Amino acid sequence: MPEGYRTVFVLHVIEQYPHQSIADLLNISVGTSKSQFYKAKKMLKEKMNHSQNRFL
Repeated sequence: MPEGYRTVFVLHVIEQYPHQSIADLLNISVGTSKSQFYKAKKMLKEKMNHSQNRFL
């Protein structure tokens, strides 16, 4: 996963920062924060589905 996606994901999910705070901290727009979070979630779901299918 790209570093930007991972950083936004961790800050939002683990650290529970709102997107505005993430945007301010990383010097990106709120839209970019939300977009990177969405893409990170999508990548994780795809990897999880792929892993589950390997064991079925």
